[in-house]
Amino acid sequence: MIKGREVTLIKKVTKTTILERVSQEALFNFYLKRDPNSTKKQWTNPLRKDKKPGCYFNVSKRGVIYFNDTATEKSYDAFAVIMEKFNISFQESLNKIIKDFKIDLTTKLPASEKQKLDKKFEIKKKKIQAIIQDFSEEELDYWYSFGITKETLERFNVKSAKYIYIDKEMAMRSTDRNPIFVYYFPNSERLKIYRPLTRGNDKWLSTTTGNDINGDDALPFLGDKLIITSSLKDVMCLYELGYIAIAPQSETTKLTATYIESLKVSFKEIYIFFDNDGEFNPPKERSGKGKDAAVKAGERYKLEYRFIPDGEPKDISDFYQENGKEKCKKLLKSLFK
Repeated sequence: MIKGREVTLIKKVTKTTILERVSQEALFNFYLKRDPNSTKKQWTNPLRKDKKPGCYFNVSKRGVIYFNDTATEKSYDAFAVIMEKFNISFQESLNKIIKDFKIDLTTKLPASEKQKLDKKFEIKKKKIQAIIQDFSEEELDYWYSFGITKETLERFNVKSAKYIYIDKEMAMRSTDRNPIFVYYFPNSERLKIYRPLTRGNDKWLSTTTGNDINGDDALPFLGDKLIITSSLKDVMCLYELGYIAIAPQSETTKLTATYIESLKVSFKEIYIFFDNDGEFNPPKERSGKGKDAAVKAGERYKLEYRFIPDGEPKDISDFYQENGKEKCKKLLKSLFK
């Protein structure tokens, strides 16, 4: 208490502070102009130039709503939407919500109102099912062009699909010219559909979240060297060459501090090895590619990063396809001495 006036102490603003007063769906509606409660299944992404609907909402087991962009493989919670849209920090996004929604933090939320907001958001999840078949010789040839064998595909839970169903309706059919592969994540039982010969937004379809880390279920408990790379294809290519690797859902997907610390306990050396594309410190409209993402991840996790030299294919699987196994081994030896 200061003489002459009353002082109210305000605790530090957190996500919980906000979500006790504003629902996730209200934030998505206000800042993204997209309604998670809508029966609409596919959306365009207003955070980038996007004319073809290929984005969808899903909700995690913890009740967090995500807006998933299948083209960029990014997943946004409501706060990430604000950070991306206005190019601001997480704390700045909280302050913006307080200002935009005129939230009075000095006033306690009535119990009846808090109970209403605490009610878990329910979203109609998109159900993806795959009818699995044996790999054809042509499909195995495709993978082998990256040095990846059938045994490695099985180890990393990659399957060949004959049909893909969405909400019990057939949505995709595999053909000789357009095969379909399924990445299965046993820890969460989620699926990621990959059609490598398809162009545009229809190449990927997924129910995964940022918690589904490519290669995590195949990690040994202890090891000397671990590489955090760009994709499951790169993880499998590196495995064939004798290296242990994992990959987030995208290069911009943030791994949790707890997960990184657990990796540092298990492995003596850890490196970031993202695609060699984009530029260092690019303007916002050109951000998100490999070089920029690697630098930011290296700073975030306190890890070193490596790149394939300029002028070569941008990732290790493409480098293998173009140059073969021996040149690949020589390159990796020079990068990870």
